[in-house]
Amino acid sequence: MKYTYFDREEFIRQAADNEDVARQVAQLYHRDIAQDLSAMEAAFAEQNMEAVRRLAHKSKSGFIIMGASELYQLALSIESRCKNGETDLKEDLIKFRQMCEGLDGEVVEAFKI
Repeated sequence: MKYTYFDREEFIRQAADNEDVARQVAQLYHRDIAQDLSAMEAAFAEQNMEAVRRLAHKSKSGFIIMGASELYQLALSIESRCKNGETDLKEDLIKFRQMCEGLDGEVVEAFKI
């Protein structure tokens, strides 16, 4: 099956070609994503761009492992823009939430979480 937000085969390859390890990483993502998104949105509402930057940075490694390259690029952009003092990130954060939720749904389906 082809997924929109991640590359299942790349994800397993990055997890030492071990589907169980990939499943464990997917479970951690599933467990943490809602809280991380809420924290990012709360930080943005307070214009705490350093906290937004840290949360975007935190997410990047998981996206690389999961083969979620478009999400990785978006997280990198958010991180960079925060570092440069930009605050007009509302549209990017909406897109980030939508894509993260889409990824979550796909990994739940792909790994039967």
